[in-house]
Amino acid sequence: MFRKWSFLLLFPLGMSLSCARSAVPAAGCETDAECDDDLKCFDNVCALGPRLLTSSPLNFGDSPKGVRAGGRLVITNGGDVTLKITDYELTPDNDVFVVDVSSLPVELKGKQSLEIPMLFLPPAEQTYEAELHFESNHDGTPPDGIKLVGTGISDVVCVPCVPGPEPECHFENTSSISYLPTSDVSCDDGEEYCAYRVVETICETQCDPNTGLCPNVAPPEHNWDAGTPPAPPEDAGMPPGACSHSILAGDDCDDGDACTQNDVCTDGTCTGSPLCTELPEDLCLNDETLRRYDQISGCLQGICLYDYQDTPCENGCIAGHCRVDMQLLHFQIQTSPGEMSGQGKTLRGRLIPAPAGRMTSGSRVLHIRPVLSERQP
Repeated sequence: MFRKWSFLLLFPLGMSLSCARSAVPAAGCETDAECDDDLKCFDNVCALGPRLLTSSPLNFGDSPKGVRAGGRLVITNGGDVTLKITDYELTPDNDVFVVDVSSLPVELKGKQSLEIPMLFLPPAEQTYEAELHFESNHDGTPPDGIKLVGTGISDVVCVPCVPGPEPECHFENTSSISYLPTSDVSCDDGEEYCAYRVVETICETQCDPNTGLCPNVAPPEHNWDAGTPPAPPEDAGMPPGACSHSILAGDDCDDGDACTQNDVCTDGTCTGSPLCTELPEDLCLNDETLRRYDQISGCLQGICLYDYQDTPCENGCIAGHCRVDMQLLHFQIQTSPGEMSGQGKTLRGRLIPAPAGRMTSGSRVLHIRPVLSERQP
C-alpha cells in the first residue's frame, strides 16, 4: 500500500554521553582536601560526586497532528555517589512534550543508567521545541538543559481507494490508529487514490493486533463513503469538499456562496458566516460631498451592498466629516494679537484668514486655522 508518510517512528537515540573521571573510592577522609583531583569526601570516603549525564537533543522526528510519537531519554549517573533527581521542568510546558516519570525522587547509584519514556503530541502542522531541566544533587556546574524537537505534519494520507486502509495498533499497542474518509482534496495522485484522516484512539487495555482496534473502546465513526474512486467530472455533481456527503466535522468546504466566508462542514452541511457584517466608514466623495452609510442592504456575488446618503458640505469635506463653523459666544478680543478670552478662559492662536472655519463674537468674525489654535485654562 502506498502512503506519502509513515506515522510510526522507531529510531535509535544516537547517544553521546560525555564520560566523567572515575576513581576507586578511597577510605579514611574527613575533608575534601584529603582527596585527590575531582574526588570529594562523602561519609569518610573519597569518591566522585553524583554526575547527571544525558543526551541532547532528543529528536522525535515527524508525527501527524493529534497522533503521539515516542522516544526514550537515557539518564546516567557518571559519579560514584547516588544521584537523586527530585523534580523536572519543561519550558514551555504546553503538553506537546510529556515526561513519563511515575514517581519522584528518582535515585541512581554510581554508574547506573535509566531510560525515561517521552511522548510527543503535536496539535498542529509545525515544528515544536522545548527544553527539559532536572533538579538533582548533581555535583559541579549544573548541566545544560535537554533540547526536545519534533515536527507535526498533516494527518491526511493519500492511499488507494480500494481497498481502504485497515486499523492498526500503535505506540507499543497502547492505542489504535484508524483511517477515516475525509473531503480533503489535497490528493493529486489521480482517481485511484482517496484521502483519509489519521485518528489515534487511546486503549484502556492492550490493542488487539488482529483487528488493530482497542477492546471495549468504540473506534471513531464516519458515514462518508470514500471507499471507491470518484466519478468522472461530468457525473461528479457537487465538487469535492462541498459537503455533498456527510463528512467529518471541521473540514473546510465551499458552499458555493460568494457572500459567505470561513465555510466549514458540520453534520453533513457546508455553512459559512456572512461576509457583510459591518458598515464601512463614512467617506468624502469629493471636497464638497460626504457619503454616510446607514445600513447593510445585502450582498451580490461577493460584493457588499449598503444604503447610504450623500450630504453636501457647506464648508467642505475632510477625513470623512463635513467641516463645521465654530462659534465662540461671549468672547472678546484682548490687547495681545491672536488672543481671545472669556468666561475665565483664554484661547491663543495664530489668526490666519481661511475660507472655512470661523469664530464669531458679537459683530466680529475671525477666520482661523483650527489646528494652530491652543486652548488654555
